Amino acid sequence: MASRPLRVAASATSTLALVAAGIVASATGAQAAPEDVNTDLCVGTPVWTGDLTAGQAVRGLTTTRGVTPEAFTGTYVDRLDNGAGRGKDILLFQMEGSRITKTDKDGNVNVDAGIWAGMSGSPVYDQDDNLIGAVAYGFSYGPSVIAGVTPAKDILSIEGTPAAAPAARKVTISASAGKRIAATTRTTSDDASVPKTLPHLTVPRVSVGTPASAANSFTKKSRQLKKKYGSALPKFVPGATTTELDPATAIVPGGNIAAAWSRGDVTFASVGTITAICGTKVFAFGHPDNFDGDKATGTFHAASAALIQEDSADSSFKMANIDTTPLGQITQDRLSGILGVLGKLPQETTVTTNTTLAGRSTQAVSHVSAAQALPTAVASQVYNDILDGLDAYVNGGEAIASWTIDYTPRGGKRATFTRTQRISYDSFLAEQMPFDVASDVEFLQTASDQKITINSVTIDNELKPDYNALRIAKVEYRKSTKVGKKTVNTWVTVKSGKKVSAKRGRTLPVRATLRPASPDSVAKPLVTRLDLKVNKWAVGTGVAAISGGQSYFPLNEGSDEEFTIVMDEEDEEEYYFESDSPAATLPEVLAALKAQPRNDRLIGEQYYTNSNGTSKVSGTKVSTPAVTRGSFFLNLSYKK
Repeated sequence: MASRPLRVAASATSTLALVAAGIVASATGAQAAPEDVNTDLCVGTPVWTGDLTAGQAVRGLTTTRGVTPEAFTGTYVDRLDNGAGRGKDILLFQMEGSRITKTDKDGNVNVDAGIWAGMSGSPVYDQDDNLIGAVAYGFSYGPSVIAGVTPAKDILSIEGTPAAAPAARKVTISASAGKRIAATTRTTSDDASVPKTLPHLTVPRVSVGTPASAANSFTKKSRQLKKKYGSALPKFVPGATTTELDPATAIVPGGNIAAAWSRGDVTFASVGTITAICGTKVFAFGHPDNFDGDKATGTFHAASAALIQEDSADSSFKMANIDTTPLGQITQDRLSGILGVLGKLPQETTVTTNTTLAGRSTQAVSHVSAAQALPTAVASQVYNDILDGLDAYVNGGEAIASWTIDYTPRGGKRATFTRTQRISYDSFLAEQMPFDVASDVEFLQTASDQKITINSVTIDNELKPDYNALRIAKVEYRKSTKVGKKTVNTWVTVKSGKKVSAKRGRTLPVRATLRPASPDSVAKPLVTRLDLKVNKWAVGTGVAAISGGQSYFPLNEGSDEEFTIVMDEEDEEEYYFESDSPAATLPEVLAALKAQPRNDRLIGEQYYTNSNGTSKVSGTKVSTPAVTRGSFFLNLSYKK
């Protein structure tokens, strides 16, 4: 039977939290010696720094409903030396009370929700009210009353931590502690077995205002988040609505706290528990959130617990309402917890979307403090706007969008980049529409050799409920033939790949017939000219590519599509970028962004070789009244 590994209890990002916790019940507490209590780490909160004895009684505080903490009790089980990393021990406790356990009508105490996600940071005290530590670890499978506690001295020292020691991948649990843990773990899938190791778990994230499935989809497209988290990419769970709370009653030891990437119409946050308040400093979680060290930039907020959702097969979790008014900034995100400073606020990027549909206008605003989450927040807000505007998910539609990115390069002047695009799909417009603007934001953030700070992103979006797209149905070229003294011009239909003669230094007349892309499209058929100018130095053979703007770059329909501008490296007007390519200059990045074609264009390009053997590209484009799709190729034979 597989063992149940102990997991790092999550500080749920956004509204749900994964946390491991534990406190102790009953038994006799050891008499505190003066040298075992530190009163300097947190003024007003004495901290226990001595040893603990097996069975020693403790009490703790956590919040299961609203903002008022409630008590739980526990007893000390064992210590895992270096359990969280080099010099970072984990204290094991058996907990009781609150929603951890419940008592039946016969007086028997049984596991209820066990140690739940969102309990991370719950303070644990000895019988003399000395702070021992914070709940921070729990089991991956099944409700359990055993929790791992991060010592208070480690939590309260994170501000002076130069660098976090690497956490051990697996920590050995003693046989006696393993048996005690197994005896207190309840699952419905199998019998409890003795755990031997304590692997860390990924902290779950919660999304408020955006469906978790959509937030997860956009997160998977972000190269920044993939680079930061690798295989442990944050996964959002559904979040609850926001509310207004009084910080004086909500920000207390044992109370809820939300550490946020973004706030407003799109809120991404981790919900856990406050361990201690030392003046303007708020300590929480007992384990990392994003593990950003002193580079943490998130805001923190008050939160109200809605309920503890029991899960008999996995860990139970807390659902909470988040007050989107920021109370301060997370300034430290370390192995032993997070630290927020009241009244201090980080630089944020304001995301504003203005959406109109049939004369109805709406506006949404979010503030993003974590730069790596900006593309995901932008995509999520646009997604929400389309769902709200169309009031439909599977439906297609059309959007004419214009966005302005206000940015500042390090050491440079503030500037803006603006682009307009027509976007139309026959289904799931909400999923497709956000890609363009999110791609531009992430590309500008990451592709340059200069650090770019995005100050704001403003998106004006005109929605229509109809699919409006054309496709290339036929291509013709005009052939001139001498009949006596007259020249007769005839339009000749050609198939893609057909060889056509082209006179150097002249114009090859071409026209395309465009028809509705599908029976659902409201676009009207049309015929448009797209004449190709032939360079007078072109020799041998070449290729003419005629494409609709939406087909100019291949669209990867799978979930692996990323928020990145990828261009043809053979096109001398564009810059080819991949994540492992050398960084480009800012002018190259801006040129690449500006070179992206509009979807409502018909584009003609020639690829040829001149007389000195140099490969060249020339092109032309015309506007169309709808998104245009399809590609067509002509093989050109150059003649005098």
